[in-house]
Amino acid sequence: MSNTLKDIYHLDYDKSNFNSGLISWYNNLINKTVDELNVVDVSKMARQNILKDVATARAIEIFLYDPFDGEMQDGDLFSLIISHGSEVSKNGNKREELIKVINKLESNYYDFDWSYESIKNSYKHNINILKQFISA
Repeated sequence: MSNTLKDIYHLDYDKSNFNSGLISWYNNLINKTVDELNVVDVSKMARQNILKDVATARAIEIFLYDPFDGEMQDGDLFSLIISHGSEVSKNGNKREELIKVINKLESNYYDFDWSYESIKNSYKHNINILKQFISA
């Protein structure tokens, strides 16, 4: 048995005749394994309220690999994680890794080549929020 989202969560394809990009994305999404989910997938999953726990857990994995990743702009993924704080706190098995990444980010996020000062400031704010989530 495969371990696609479709199989794990007993999901069905959207068979409507409405040929939207979202439906096409969803039908492709459910054929992926959790490890195949990328930043675009987890961002859309969060916005569409599709398997939020899975999306958040995978977003944390991606964040640990590249803390500056994002769908639309640098750091978007971090904002997504922050917006799902309750799911973040459920991922206790990643707590130590998150603490290490946050501590490293706190000391060197200034060195990243931010496209806008406001994004950099938002990122710093998110660092503080995530520190609160993982220390709770």
